[in-house]
Amino acid sequence: MTIGSVLRTERGNRSQQQMVLELELPISRESLSQYENNRTEMPADISRMISEKARDPWFHFNIAREYTGFGPKKPDGRKAILHPSAWKEIAVREMQEAIESLNSFNFAQPLESIENWQYEDLQRVADQAIDAQYAAGKLIAVLAESSKLDVVKAYKDNERKLIARGYYKEG
Repeated sequence: MTIGSVLRTERGNRSQQQMVLELELPISRESLSQYENNRTEMPADISRMISEKARDPWFHFNIAREYTGFGPKKPDGRKAILHPSAWKEIAVREMQEAIESLNSFNFAQPLESIENWQYEDLQRVADQAIDAQYAAGKLIAVLAESSKLDVVKAYKDNERKLIARGYYKEG
């Protein structure tokens, strides 16, 4: 799936015609058609505007996945579960496994000089952290899909909090 097809799918899911979306965005109907049909690459600022208007949390993940080539996606396999209580349990399990993995690795040593067997342990730490990150993202998406939770607002609030704590520079 490409960013254009993600956009076309989202617009279709919301039963919006290009003309309606055109009125909400500072782009022409022709430009939107070119983005949707992958004739023109969509600029990041347009993706951001569309993402802020789309309240479907999976849309945000799909756009990010298309730009980077990786990231969470909506479960759609044979064993797909989309109930909030199920994802809560999955997220808790993955986070606990990540915490155990983090606690078992010696971060006091310089990571550039670790042995091969230690590198395998470090890779497990990264794998467990990614599992926890994906599970948390899917939990957030399922919660937003099941309620009126505004994912864009939640992420923006989180970023403001991290800026206030000094983890990020503003801008």
